[in-house]
Amino acid sequence: MTRSVSVRTGGVQVSRALLLAELAALLGAVETKNTMPILAMVRIEADAAGVLLVRATDLDVTVQSSIPATVSGPFAVAVDARRIHDVVRGMADGEIRLEPVGDSRLSISGGAARFNLPTAPVEGFPAAPDVPALAFAARSDLLARSIARTLFAVSRDAHRLAISGALVVVGGERCSLAATDGHRLGLDVFGVTGAGEFRGLVPRKAFVALRKLLAGDNVEFGCSEGLFAVRAGSRLLTARLLTGAFPDYEKVLLTGFDAAATVDRAALLAALSRVVLCSDGKSRAVSFAIADGHVTLRAESVEAGDAVEAVAFAGASHEATIGLNGDYVTELLTAVDCPELRVDYSGAITPVQFSAVGGDSDYRYVLMPLRTM
Repeated sequence: MTRSVSVRTGGVQVSRALLLAELAALLGAVETKNTMPILAMVRIEADAAGVLLVRATDLDVTVQSSIPATVSGPFAVAVDARRIHDVVRGMADGEIRLEPVGDSRLSISGGAARFNLPTAPVEGFPAAPDVPALAFAARSDLLARSIARTLFAVSRDAHRLAISGALVVVGGERCSLAATDGHRLGLDVFGVTGAGEFRGLVPRKAFVALRKLLAGDNVEFGCSEGLFAVRAGSRLLTARLLTGAFPDYEKVLLTGFDAAATVDRAALLAALSRVVLCSDGKSRAVSFAIADGHVTLRAESVEAGDAVEAVAFAGASHEATIGLNGDYVTELLTAVDCPELRVDYSGAITPVQFSAVGGDSDYRYVLMPLRTM
């Protein structure tokens, strides 16, 4: 836990580029609704040991980072997060100086530029949460990829708390991320090291913030006492876990489909991005007609007209016509990075399952069909 410093004297010399990078990374944890003015601020503390500590929180997600600096005297202030970010971003590269002025201003100077930003009493800034034991480690790029492949499937409905985050399950040197909004399910699995296991529902905004923090080769993470934490180099994110029962996603992962095919991801994405322009503005319905080694995409609406385009669907041995939300498929095709996808399907009323072909992850995306086509 970061110690409290109430001294308002001193100063620090720090790289403008380093400070800007950390301020940008912290913005994901800044409260935007301003229900509590202090939550729109970032806490900046110059440590006597020669480190500049910055921290932001919205009470559910806390992000903190340490930056090497030349400290002439310790101090701690709270300053508007977006304002100081914009100020530092607009300054010339090189060393800049931060120095408290009296009890209510922070001086930021570099080159010919000088700013005096208003500050708030640092005692009112929320204390840093205790950090769970970081018992597991994983490749940073694999975690980032799993977040990208699942986060878009998280429900945006604030009233459905149990699916407003991604479920993290660790055990047996495997970590799975699962997300659903009731119409689709995204699941990715990657390898981890460490002993033990845990299961926790992490809020969506924690993963949005985490994507900005990931850097370097590896991350450490853990979960306990209702908290989830990830350390990426000098950056640390802590998030309160959500409550509620996440759906039993293993029941959604069907087996025994009537047929499977492979499709070029980029080709399907390009065709779908054109066809969906003529879909109904509300349902975004696109018909996927599978026959003769191709999938024919079709959309039509009174307002936008109609469109049709065919894409090769290798190995398809079963004819079917399935209505899917075109935006949901587009989000999948944009998020995954493998050249080909496997598509398992049966018929018009059965879910469709997409999975990655090749690579070192076990990724699946299950999408419920539309009943209106």
